[in-house]
Formats: sequence, structure tokens, C-alpha cells
Amino acid sequence: MTNVSRERLQRYFVRIGDSYQLIPELRQMIGFAAHDVIKDAPFTRMDLVSCRNLLIYLQPNAQQRALSKFHFALNRGGVLLLGPSESTGA
Repeated sequence: MTNVSRERLQRYFVRIGDSYQLIPELRQMIGFAAHDVIKDAPFTRMDLVSCRNLLIYLQPNAQQRALSKFHFALNRGGVLLLGPSESTGA
């Protein structure tokens, strides 16, 4: 939290013991879940899928399966955020 401004901490976080948690209003807007992008069914109706530095560790076939699920999960006009070393391939 050393890189988060005091204004952001006060506006978007609550202190719980020695750590911080997003305010309830933001937590209700964001889905937090462990998810196997290869085996699990994709989430649906997502506006944003953030996948930074995951695809680079997968074989090409697994990359294509993951990208297919991301495409299915995103709303029309949704955004797929990839890491700087990643691409959607062919």
C-alpha cells in the first residue's frame, strides 16, 4: 500500500487489523474467484478479463483454449487485458 495515495486509501479501502480491504461497494461490483482457465467453464457477461502474464506459461494449444473461453466470457465491447509479453497469437 506504500504506492497508493492517501486519498485512494481513504476513498476505496477500509483498514482491517494490519491490512486493507476494498470497500463493500467495490467488492460487490467485482468477482473474486479462483478459476482454472483451462478446465473450468468460463464466467459470462464480463466487462473485463485481466490475464497478465498467464498465457506466456501455457503451451499454444492451452493458450488457444484459454483465449476462446475469454472471448466467450466477455460482453460485446468487453476488454481483454494481456501482459506486455503476451499476444492473441494467430
